Amino acid sequence: MKMKKTGYFMLLMIVSLLIGCDRKQPDSINELDFKRFLEGKFFDVSKTVDQLSNFEYRLINGQQEHLENNKGNIILLNFWATWCFPCKQEMPDLEELKHKMKGENFRILAVNSGDKKLKIQRFLKKYPYSFDIVIDENRDISNTLNIVGLPTTFILDRDLKIVGKIMGPINWKDDAFVEYLTRFSRT
Repeated sequence: MKMKKTGYFMLLMIVSLLIGCDRKQPDSINELDFKRFLEGKFFDVSKTVDQLSNFEYRLINGQQEHLENNKGNIILLNFWATWCFPCKQEMPDLEELKHKMKGENFRILAVNSGDKKLKIQRFLKKYPYSFDIVIDENRDISNTLNIVGLPTTFILDRDLKIVGKIMGPINWKDDAFVEYLTRFSRT
């Protein structure tokens, strides 16, 4: 009799484990849930929907682009400078995030705020990052977005609306952040 009860108990445990394991996270996440996650990570999540105006920018390789060409991708718009110690601290994490997000609808645009192209190039020789570097030598983009401290980062949705903003360095390679960002990029 005791053997039967133990057998039933074991069977019940196995079935409940199998049912529990079947509940996997959905591949995508809605914007409201993503914003809640960002708030928990100390992002400023505005209740208004701010859409960035289209602007032209130049990458470090000389290529000219428009922000609107990024529609359809989640954009991490990061403002930094070569002299900024916290910026330099978070850049390896940005690099790792780029690699973890490979194959997703995601792009990092790291906007250098105020440095000359030659200074940025020297910096990149020492620290060869592979994410896209935008030159904002005259701080036109930085001034348009009222950047008052570095690093400052915006997350934009597929329609280039600002989903969240944070000032200061962050651990971009955090597993929970990568998971939520991946799910949001699949929305």
